[in-house]
Amino acid sequence: MLITMLALTACSDYDLKRTEDEEVYMANIKVDPLLLNFGEVPTGETAIQQFNVMNIGNVDLALNSIVIDGASNFTLMGAPPSESLAPEEQITITVLYESMDGEASAYANVNSDDPDEPQVQVELIAGVSYPELRITPNPYDFGLVAVGSTVNHTIELSNVGAGDITIDEMVITSGPFDAWFNEVLPATIPGGETLDLKVSYTPISTAASTADVRITHSLGEDTVELLGSGDADLPVALCEVTPDEMEPLGSPATWVGHNSYDPSGLAITNYVWTLTSKPSGSAASMPAGDANRGGFVPDLAGTYVGELFVTNSAGLNSAPCTASLEVIPAEDFWIEMFWVHSGDDMDLHLLAPGGTLESRNDCYFANCVGAGLNWGSASSAADDPSLDLDDIPGTGPENINIGSPENGEYTVVVHDYPGSTYSSSNDVTVKIYIAGAMVWTDTKSISGEDSYTNFARVSWGPAPTVTGL
Repeated sequence: MLITMLALTACSDYDLKRTEDEEVYMANIKVDPLLLNFGEVPTGETAIQQFNVMNIGNVDLALNSIVIDGASNFTLMGAPPSESLAPEEQITITVLYESMDGEASAYANVNSDDPDEPQVQVELIAGVSYPELRITPNPYDFGLVAVGSTVNHTIELSNVGAGDITIDEMVITSGPFDAWFNEVLPATIPGGETLDLKVSYTPISTAASTADVRITHSLGEDTVELLGSGDADLPVALCEVTPDEMEPLGSPATWVGHNSYDPSGLAITNYVWTLTSKPSGSAASMPAGDANRGGFVPDLAGTYVGELFVTNSAGLNSAPCTASLEVIPAEDFWIEMFWVHSGDDMDLHLLAPGGTLESRNDCYFANCVGAGLNWGSASSAADDPSLDLDDIPGTGPENINIGSPENGEYTVVVHDYPGSTYSSSNDVTVKIYIAGAMVWTDTKSISGEDSYTNFARVSWGPAPTVTGL
């Protein structure tokens, strides 16, 4: 039966800005659940079950049709609300089952313009009174996958009957495939429920590959067949970052992807850069742009990792390319601070040897932004402190550094500046670097406006030491 659609149911601040990464625009269907078990229904009586259809993509999804394929005692109820789903829009589909003698099964085939899954099947069963294991899909073909890249998929082990099934063991033959359960075996699948088998494929050549996943369970043994082929003709993403080593807040770096290419000579039409890793507390984000992303200024010391995917004019995507940027302080003494909850203005203070809070011997927002204090030798700026990052509304980071400190004991303090909107407990982290290496870090929970919390004492000399307070 064809149904065209279905029915529903304070301190000066650095303004730390973020930019959105580029998106790939496409419709993406999600159907849940993929199995409706109506159970035992007395002859002549009816029961209903529902499943949801959602567009998890970022353009409209056209629902072309929904078809019941199988036993005639399953029917769809209601009238279609529309013929397309906007991004994040969801409709609920109601299925009616009229009981007859014996077991019944069918599929509700949901057809759409999703380029990856033009048809999604919802299995419909009724009248099954014993445990029965169904594995879908089986076999599973990964198709063409770029050599060296990894594609993941989920295979469902469904108990379409009544009573429990116990999964005792899973073994996969060798090859470029992998398989695993997130649950510890043995695991139980009650009637009407599913267990996800995770599988992956990482081709190392263009040769076709197969593997068998043998699953031993309380009803016997089943084998899942995996297939796939490597493809060397997909577009190739080539990436780097220049420079690949720099100091925090230095001259901007550029993420470079313009050398990416397609072996068949097709045009590269889309470059998707993502900042996949950065130091904890960093507010840095991948700049906007196309193949190359310039103007990247790392705010904290540590490693930043950018990832690039490219798409050719045929719509094929490359394997990912990654580039790493190492950020190392140039100053001998470098302090970083950040916190968890925004709207809580935390201020970083550094007291000079013998210094007192909020004096000329205390480097903080009121007197130390971009230098301004003369510590140590009056004729040298190398031993003077500088507050280079100061943040009010966000979660930091803030930074104080000294190129070459005078000898003595320095104290690192955090002030919960009064008047901010967030007043509950807030976890604050401080990191201390000496000669470019992180030597100490600690996180403290701070609550109470206008409180001062001592974090560390730094004894500077030929062999500097840090003591937590």
